[in-house]
Amino acid sequence: ETTPTITITTSGDYYVINTNTCGSITSNHIAVTVNPLTVASVITAGGTTTFCAGGSVVLSGNVGGTWSTSETTPTITVTTAGNYSVTNTSVCGGSVTSNVIAVTVAPPVVASVITAGGTTTFCAGGNVVLSGNVGGTWSTGVTTETITVTTEGDYYVTNTNACGTVTSNHIPVTVNPLPLALTGSNVAICNGNSVTLGSSSIEGHSYSWTPATGLSSATTANPVASPTVTTTYILTETITASGCQASNSVTVTVGGAPSISTSVCVGGSVSFSATATGTNVTYQWRKGDVNLTDGGNIYGATSATLTITPVNISDASSNYNVVVTGACSVNVIPLSVSLLVFDAPIIVSSPVNQAPCVDGQASFSVAASGIGLSYQWRKGTSNLTNGGNISGATSATLTINPVTISDVATDYNVVITGACSTVSRTSSNASLALCIVTAFAPVNALNENQVVNIYPNPSKASINIDISDSSQIQNAELKLYDALGTVVMNKTLTNKLTTLSTRNFPSGIYLYKVLDNDKTIQSGKLIFE
Repeated sequence: ETTPTITITTSGDYYVINTNTCGSITSNHIAVTVNPLTVASVITAGGTTTFCAGGSVVLSGNVGGTWSTSETTPTITVTTAGNYSVTNTSVCGGSVTSNVIAVTVAPPVVASVITAGGTTTFCAGGNVVLSGNVGGTWSTGVTTETITVTTEGDYYVTNTNACGTVTSNHIPVTVNPLPLALTGSNVAICNGNSVTLGSSSIEGHSYSWTPATGLSSATTANPVASPTVTTTYILTETITASGCQASNSVTVTVGGAPSISTSVCVGGSVSFSATATGTNVTYQWRKGDVNLTDGGNIYGATSATLTITPVNISDASSNYNVVVTGACSVNVIPLSVSLLVFDAPIIVSSPVNQAPCVDGQASFSVAASGIGLSYQWRKGTSNLTNGGNISGATSATLTINPVTISDVATDYNVVITGACSTVSRTSSNASLALCIVTAFAPVNALNENQVVNIYPNPSKASINIDISDSSQIQNAELKLYDALGTVVMNKTLTNKLTTLSTRNFPSGIYLYKVLDNDKTIQSGKLIFE
């Protein structure tokens, strides 16, 4: 170019040649160097970038740069997790960063360490708690931190992740069986007889019976029992090697001659029979020691079957028996028969008065004799039914729970009917009152002996406020509160005796205060019906 100036963009050796008719001459030389722009490396991984501890991956692609690990080699071998890149730097463009390769190193599998919270050898019915599972699965298939073991076996935890599977320590559990403690079935024997309890003994087992009363031995498997009264024997059997025990029981019922009790209504019929074998057998029925004879309502007094029809009250006895005579002997058959004869019900004891506190419980009971008795409790002449706070309305005991003011009455009674008569019996009346104190010693009174009496309580129409010594009270007033604490009456008391109407108040329990010069001198409860 022949221009006075030029713009240079490429590297080279630059100079000017001047020429005229006399010749040519070259200027000085200027060497220009153009440096390249900074170029980022492109790095790649030579395998998977997610691996287990102990593994590695080769990263390559560094061209003139520096790895994030400070290395400048074209490749690096990575064994730890992190984000890896290359930084390239030049004089013309500063620094540029390559693409980033993330490397993940999975932790190794860690085995749980399990422990037992008690002995691992126990008797059937016992258990042991095993704990220590961290993120694994028990050999029972559950994944909880602890398990409660009741059966014998080998217990351990398996931990698994992407890097493999490991097994925890093993805990063997031994469950020893219980002995059978065989006693046999409950048995009945006659007084004076005996019976063998239990079963054959087992070597290595020990035995203990309680109580020892009436036993031939209390430490054998099969003692002979000869109790004089009905007794329940308990056998405890122990396996000596393991110490495991089990208990069982057997009841030996001791009886005398059989006893029979028969109930019949007046006007009914009853028969007793005896069977005997032998030669020339005769029978004589007796009432106690008195021989019976046929006639009236007695039939078969000297036969195998005695019949009484119709039955009267006078036929009742606790000892009908029969004397059997044969050619070889005379025997009073040990058969004691009680004959209970009933007519209309008989009230043995009537209900008694009750005085529970409000929200307490009241129970009225009656005792009566008869057959097929039924009961109907009443309040006055109104039958009571079960429900709400009433239970036992048709039983021998009536229960009211909780007691309320509406239950207060003086005429609770019960009507009793029986299977032997259409005649019913009605008990005497019993009352239900409430144990509410209506007068209290005054508080902060001018005279400590002064009492303010409020009556009647419960009340239906009005109450009377009687001040024992009105001269000691200067500015008396009565405040009445309902169950919510709201003042429903505020009355100044100017006389020794003041009567107030309560007709307009709803039924319920009220609180009152008597004040003198704004000081409470008495408080209590009132019931309005």
